[in-house]
Amino acid sequence: MGPRRRRRKNGSDDDDDAESELMEVLADPTEPLLFTSASNRVRVEFVSDSSVERAGFSAHFIADLDECQADNAGCEHICQNRLGSYICLCHAGYVLAEDGHNCKEGGCLFELNSPSGVITTPNYPGDYPKSQNCTWHFLTTPGHRLMLTFLSFQVEEHSQCKYDSVSIYDGGDSNAVLVGIFCGVVPPPLFMSSTNQLFLAFTSDASVSRPGFEANYASVCGGRLTADSSPGHIYSHATFSDSKYGKSQDCWWRVSARSRHRGVRLEFSTFTLEAEESCQYDYVEIYDGLEPVQHRLFGRFCGDQMPETITSTGPDLLLILHTDDSEEEKGFVAEYREAPRGRIRPKAQMPRPAPNKEPIN
Repeated sequence: MGPRRRRRKNGSDDDDDAESELMEVLADPTEPLLFTSASNRVRVEFVSDSSVERAGFSAHFIADLDECQADNAGCEHICQNRLGSYICLCHAGYVLAEDGHNCKEGGCLFELNSPSGVITTPNYPGDYPKSQNCTWHFLTTPGHRLMLTFLSFQVEEHSQCKYDSVSIYDGGDSNAVLVGIFCGVVPPPLFMSSTNQLFLAFTSDASVSRPGFEANYASVCGGRLTADSSPGHIYSHATFSDSKYGKSQDCWWRVSARSRHRGVRLEFSTFTLEAEESCQYDYVEIYDGLEPVQHRLFGRFCGDQMPETITSTGPDLLLILHTDDSEEEKGFVAEYREAPRGRIRPKAQMPRPAPNKEPIN
């Protein structure tokens, strides 16, 4: 039987409670759904008649405080709520000040928080202005990296790029590791950041101008993470709060304790993947170490059964997310931190296909 749904709006004649809104009426054996309440209260009602019986349902819920509701969380322009936290954003032409809440005029300074997009030099595809200094700061979801691909590139050429240049930094500002300084007509190679931040700077002098560049950026799942005493978070996908995870994904997160004498503790707060009895379609695998070795597999997990808290017996832990080309679900959020090493070693698991090829680092 297909889905049967009715929606009611506040104040309509068929409201059971004038203070509440009926989000959905459901009767569907196959379609799991995600709801987010508009307030701090949710009521679920189950009704059965006197005839047919079925297995019923199970549901998982999580409470999240919307910090943006109280005085915009102190953000001058835009407050964006995230699971367990919030971030302040600025309108076009402004950048976030050092205090993380106020905004200041940006000029040719760009703060980019979207999971993907296109950037260009000023006036592109026309020649860029002389005596220009521009920066782009890219920030994506924790546990993800940024991939930068140049589509076109024409910057005044010099053997040492002394006049006009593009500089790429693997981090959040110009104090991070310098990847390279580029000019001429040969575009920089595809670059993948090592963390969830990337910084790019463009400088032109007072003489020759060229068309400049056009580049794509995109958030990519997976990476190498360091666990310490403060909690870090891994999200299944960069748009976790807004959409379901993508199809045909293979994401590898390698987490290492800062102290090599300690272990890594992993705890999930949200977990919803495509359900299947043997977890052959979409699944999470967790290994005791950095490589997907069969005898070090803690387990393979899918559906909405939350994995138990896991602590590695050594300083490293590997988390793999695989999704097939069909159904999509909400995904997961996991917290990791440094902890005393665990004593429970992985047990032998069910036979399974060989691990998927590791994504490009």
